[in-house]
Amino acid sequence: MNLNEQKDLNIYKKLLTILSDYEDKFPATSVGGILKKCLENGLKIIPKDKEAQNILNGLLTKDTSVPAIVQSLLNFRFTDLSIDLQPIYKGENGRRTVAFWSCDGKVYDKVLSLINLDLKAKCFWANAQGEKVELIDINEEK
Repeated sequence: MNLNEQKDLNIYKKLLTILSDYEDKFPATSVGGILKKCLENGLKIIPKDKEAQNILNGLLTKDTSVPAIVQSLLNFRFTDLSIDLQPIYKGENGRRTVAFWSCDGKVYDKVLSLINLDLKAKCFWANAQGEKVELIDINEEK
């Protein structure tokens, strides 16, 4: 198992643990359906994109309660993330802009879309129009 596969597996295990804990405490929520899809589709639901993995890992390892993590996962938009987790690209006129996640021609702005529950084929960072963008590391720009 290479390093990337190990990271995928660690994120997947954290995701399953958190969703399972939440489902045990609060049954009959939409989390049950998400957990079921995660179990059915296995490790393939974790994105291969490094930045997407960092965002998921950052949310799943927050030092807070399981319900707070689940709510962040379900409801956070990329703009709601802390600045160190936001997917940033240089937009028009060199302005820093928060990117979107595009899968199979649809554009998403929620963190939950990073989890490939329906095993969509083509997923990448995009602008609001769905055009592929290259993310920048804001720490390297300083």
